[in-house]
Amino acid sequence: MKKLVSLIGAAFGLGVLGLILGGMPGVMCLVTAAMIGYFLPTVMGSHKRNALAIFVLNFTLGWTLVGWVVALVWAMSYEAPLRPEYSAE
Repeated sequence: MKKLVSLIGAAFGLGVLGLILGGMPGVMCLVTAAMIGYFLPTVMGSHKRNALAIFVLNFTLGWTLVGWVVALVWAMSYEAPLRPEYSAE
């Protein structure tokens, strides 16, 4: 959750900086802030076993609000740890 808040804060700060600067540097700051917001589910789910699937969902359907929210919920959902496999030796 701490990572989520810091990423949102960074995107917001870049957006405000872009509005203050104006011109090409401002546009670059706004584009960077938009990219951070768009790929937020991918960054939040990067530690999961199915991180690639979260990225694919975010990349392909993230432009719809529903796809972005589903990717974010999936990235922030609880993932049970893998059970160790015991071999009969």
